[in-house]
Amino acid sequence: GYDIIKALVTDIDPDEQVKHAMNRINAAEREKTAAEYESEAQRIRIVAVAKAEAESKKLQGQGIADQRREIAKGLEESVRMLNNVDINSHEASALIVVTQHYDTLHSVGANNRSNLVLLPNSPTAASGMLNDLVAAMTTANTIGEASKGNYPPPPKDHDHNRPNK
Repeated sequence: GYDIIKALVTDIDPDEQVKHAMNRINAAEREKTAAEYESEAQRIRIVAVAKAEAESKKLQGQGIADQRREIAKGLEESVRMLNNVDINSHEASALIVVTQHYDTLHSVGANNRSNLVLLPNSPTAASGMLNDLVAAMTTANTIGEASKGNYPPPPKDHDHNRPNK
């Protein structure tokens, strides 16, 4: 017999079905890799958008906080100036509420994209809002004191626990 020690193969020509199967395997591997890269790119885009939105909201919050701080300083200065001309704090607060009310109406009317807003527009509307605000603040203070255990004394005029004589 013959012993073949070495053979040089220069051209392999497998069956057509084998060639198609190998091509499909290669194509599937490339598509899998492409899908992985596309998924990673999509994840990076989503993370970048989320970070940008978070930063935007943080900056908006800082802007709103700064705006409110400046408004409070302005209100404090306004009350101080009104007190200097012998207007008591209640009247000063009422004047500021009325001014803010009309400023709000002006800004709503100035914006052509605004939706319908119904606000009371009578001369007594602002004082009614001020009275509601004072009542709400008084109630909040009472609740806050009660939650701390510092109960205010009961009213002297009305004792609802005793029957009327």
